Amino acid sequence: MHPMLKNWRIRVLIAAVVLAAGVILVKGIQLGVDFSGGTVLVFMLDRPLSQEEMQQVVQIISKRVDGTGLSSVVVRGWGDQYIVVELSTTDPEEIEYIKETVLRQGIFEVVVDGNVVLTGDEIIGVKPAKYSPLTEGVRWELPFTLSPEGVKNFYTGIKGKCTPEGKCKYSFMYIDRPVGSTILIPKKVAEEENYLPSVPVLSDDRLIPLEEFIKNAGVRAYIVDGNFDPGVLLGSSGEVILHPELNYLVPFLKENNIPYKVVSPERGQSWV
Repeated sequence: MHPMLKNWRIRVLIAAVVLAAGVILVKGIQLGVDFSGGTVLVFMLDRPLSQEEMQQVVQIISKRVDGTGLSSVVVRGWGDQYIVVELSTTDPEEIEYIKETVLRQGIFEVVVDGNVVLTGDEIIGVKPAKYSPLTEGVRWELPFTLSPEGVKNFYTGIKGKCTPEGKCKYSFMYIDRPVGSTILIPKKVAEEENYLPSVPVLSDDRLIPLEEFIKNAGVRAYIVDGNFDPGVLLGSSGEVILHPELNYLVPFLKENNIPYKVVSPERGQSWV
């Protein structure tokens, strides 16, 4: 697997430093963190990262901790080998939850027709990504080498579903696919994103139906309008993922001890 997909083997350098006030020091080097009544976690990566890689790691970790529902969580890089997570909480359970969230290794999967045809563990080598212009858009390539078992599984998974060149009508790549979760989509968002753009060279179609994304993600989904009954969520075994517009459902989820995550849309990207 590519090192960027394995970088969750992060060693905890300082595992919960509760501050009354002051500045954190690591091996005598000042981090410049200065606030009171909070907690700072400092993680040391397996290797130094480039500036671009560090930005990617910070972005990935930020997305993870943003979904925990805890407020005032700040993630930033320090130097080329440290990640600093600043929390407003001093609750031991919440701190441990954040640590587990950060340290969890990402799971990479390729899904075709609802079935996993390749996992990150079956990738043994990755070459640099390539981009080349097309008449409309760009061609994106990420060459990788599979293990013998990965070749067998990939061939079995796409047999009869893809062209000899490996082009499939619908193929999806996921990191941390929310299998077993329930997604609540506001009706307006569902209407706006009923068809989502594809990567041109991966699909024969330029637009992919929303139901295809849902089917391949392995989740349940509800379109929420004024008639939505939150009672259907009782007994849910997985996490409930909801749009910020549906924050009014959070008290119900808390009252019934249903795990949930509020995911904010990113500028220029589809929410689903």
